[in-house]
Amino acid sequence: MPPKKQSGISLENVVFYISLVALALVVGTFFYLQQSVSKSKEELDSLSIEAAKSKTQDQKNLENGILKTQQELRDFSKLISTSKAGSELFSKVEDMVISGVNFTQCDVDTVNMTASIAGRAKNFEVLGQQVAHFEDANDILGNVVMGKVGISDEGGIDFEVKVNFKEGVAAPQYGG
Repeated sequence: MPPKKQSGISLENVVFYISLVALALVVGTFFYLQQSVSKSKEELDSLSIEAAKSKTQDQKNLENGILKTQQELRDFSKLISTSKAGSELFSKVEDMVISGVNFTQCDVDTVNMTASIAGRAKNFEVLGQQVAHFEDANDILGNVVMGKVGISDEGGIDFEVKVNFKEGVAAPQYGG
C-alpha cells in the first residue's frame, strides 16, 4: 500500500519560504540603507558648501577690519620709506637697555625733551642696574627720576622712569 499523501504544506517548505522572504528583506534593506547613506552624503556636502559660502556678520566685520588694517600697514610702510630719517634717540636708548628689562610704554615730549618710560624688570637688582645705566648716560640723558615701582601679578617689577634728554639729542637727522 502506498503511503498516504499528506494534505497540506510540509514544515520544510514553510522554513524554506520563510528563509526566502527573510533573504529578500535583508537584500532590500541593504539597498535602502545604501541609498540613504548616499543621499545623506550629498546633503552633507551641499550643506558644507553652503555654510562655507555664507558668512556671519561677525566674520564679515572681522574680514573688513583685517583688510583695513592691512591697508593701513601698507600706507604706513610707504610713509616710512619716503620720510626723512628721524633722530638716533630711540636706537641710543635701546642700546642702554640691559638684559632682564622690557619697556612696555614710552611717552616722549619733544617740546620739553622728556620721556616717561614704563616697563618690567626681572627683579629689583636688575631695575637698580638699569637706572644706574641711565644715570651713567650723561651724553644723552640729563635727569633720571624713578616714578611708580611695584611688584607685578605675573612676577617681576613694574616701574616708570622719567628722563630728560640733553639738548640736540632728539634732533632729526636729515638726508637719510
